[in-house]
Amino acid sequence: MEESKKQDSNIVNPYPQPTLDQIKQYLTEFGWNYTIVDNVEHPYIYAPIMLYNGKGTVITFHIEGDFVLVSSVDILRDVAKEYSGVLLEQNDTLKLVKIFATPNENEKEYINADFGFELCYESWNRDTFFVFLDFLCLGIDHVLQELEKKDIKFETKYINIVQRDE
Repeated sequence: MEESKKQDSNIVNPYPQPTLDQIKQYLTEFGWNYTIVDNVEHPYIYAPIMLYNGKGTVITFHIEGDFVLVSSVDILRDVAKEYSGVLLEQNDTLKLVKIFATPNENEKEYINADFGFELCYESWNRDTFFVFLDFLCLGIDHVLQELEKKDIKFETKYINIVQRDE
């Protein structure tokens, strides 16, 4: 038993541990603007994205142990609880990303939801990161369009994205 523990401790992890610095590098390479929030217990990065409707929203990037966690911020707010099943059905139409519930002040009548994905260190690399980001943006666009088609009301904290010429 002790010999097995000794062998396990000698195993070298061939996969790099994800870091915020790598995320910054990848976002910079792709031409994204971002802000680093490091005056909190768990530092993170947030970045604006443009949606199909020409409106902007924010996504965040966190490191939790061996995982990179990426999620939208306040994308689906105050969805009537009666439509929670519709949101769950939308998860079946998404690839690589999922919708998840977030707290709502009026939890008896409404739910909030955001989109996100996790990348484990074993799959952490530039190409995989951008594939998942693409699917996140496509998933958000798809679900917002579906909810609008079904006339399901929700609030979103859109942001203005200003294009600057360099």
